[in-house]
Amino acid sequence: MEENDRFFSMRVDQTNGGASFTNSALRTLKIAETLAREGPLSLKDLTANLPFHRSSIWRALDVLRQQGWIRTQLGGNMYEISNKFRDMIVRNNRVTHNTEEIYPVLSFILDRGLYHIDYGCFEKPGQFVLLESSRSTFAQKEVSLTDDSLAIAAQLHMSAKKLQEHLDAFASTASKEERLILQSDEHIDLLNRCRSQNQIWDDERTEVSICLSKIAKRDCAIRISLKTPTIKNKKALVALVGVLISAFNLDA
Repeated sequence: MEENDRFFSMRVDQTNGGASFTNSALRTLKIAETLAREGPLSLKDLTANLPFHRSSIWRALDVLRQQGWIRTQLGGNMYEISNKFRDMIVRNNRVTHNTEEIYPVLSFILDRGLYHIDYGCFEKPGQFVLLESSRSTFAQKEVSLTDDSLAIAAQLHMSAKKLQEHLDAFASTASKEERLILQSDEHIDLLNRCRSQNQIWDDERTEVSICLSKIAKRDCAIRISLKTPTIKNKKALVALVGVLISAFNLDA
């Protein structure tokens, strides 16, 4: 059995309808987290500081030790995160752009139930990627810096130097039409018009893209789209954007 599979194959207590699997898994993860933050710790230390029975902690430690995520020091009574686990984390060079920093914004929007949300950011010069979406048909993909409102919104508050770096890199692989937009200054004119409002609307006012660089500490944006484009919902979207800009300090 693969190592990751082994970690998640803790036996389910049939008498509790599977509840012990959830409790056991969460308990094991909590113990690993505690050792990562505060270790090395003894079984006595863990028992004193965690709301778990000593025998349950011991079983969790045994799982983590078999997995190779923790080790015991030479004395045999102190547990700490293993170098294997540290190396696995440190050597993971894959860059991720999760939505934890902007979750309050996303939650605020999704709770209303009227909207789809798309989220994306720049991964390298000239490359903007749609990373997450509430749509069931979503797939990660690279989008145009001149034709996609989400990518354009993420450029609204870049420094002139960074913006030029992205546009130069994009121009090297852009289509003829995209290069013409860049050469005509049409793209820069659009950014200048929208910068003060920090938002880009479509012509039908059914969707809007908003730059979130101020709160996410990276060049990113969200697009809010109406699921049902009625007149009432369009007005609600306008009102929502006003509240978002004010509540999360998203103005220019």
